[in-house]
Amino acid sequence: MTVVDNRVVAIRRGSDAAGALLRVSAWRAWLLPQFLAATIVLAGSVVAWLASVIPALRTRATSHGLLHHATRAVALIDVGFVLGWLWIFTRLGSGDAALFTDRFDPVLRVLQGLGLLGAAGATLAVANAVAVWRGRAGWRSMANATLVALAAMLFTVVGAVSGLLNQSLRY
Repeated sequence: MTVVDNRVVAIRRGSDAAGALLRVSAWRAWLLPQFLAATIVLAGSVVAWLASVIPALRTRATSHGLLHHATRAVALIDVGFVLGWLWIFTRLGSGDAALFTDRFDPVLRVLQGLGLLGAAGATLAVANAVAVWRGRAGWRSMANATLVALAAMLFTVVGAVSGLLNQSLRY
């Protein structure tokens, strides 16, 4: 534990600097709960989309437009992005030294690419929400489109603030 002026500034789990737990500002502390809520919204959207698309593929008929499906594909990309980073963080927690070699760089590049696609796709989610609101759809459609758009935008903000969208491989 590192104490400066009678205040804890870091908690160290070992001699390694990467294992230090540091204080974060109050607004950054709220990012994780919001990020988890956004993940739940997007995962629910993906499940609902898949549940509606699979029967539609059998009958070759769908009532939704291309923008709706593109927005759900963005949600799927965002969920894949989160699952990829969770996989990496669990490997980091187990002390896997292979993460710190250049053999792992292609995996990081794929995750960075997914993050950038998801960040760019947030504009599609916003456009879908605007189209749903202009089309005077039912309240459930409007609420769903709005929640998905907010969740996609939050993914972009969290990715940018946390450095997960950083295109550098310096670690």
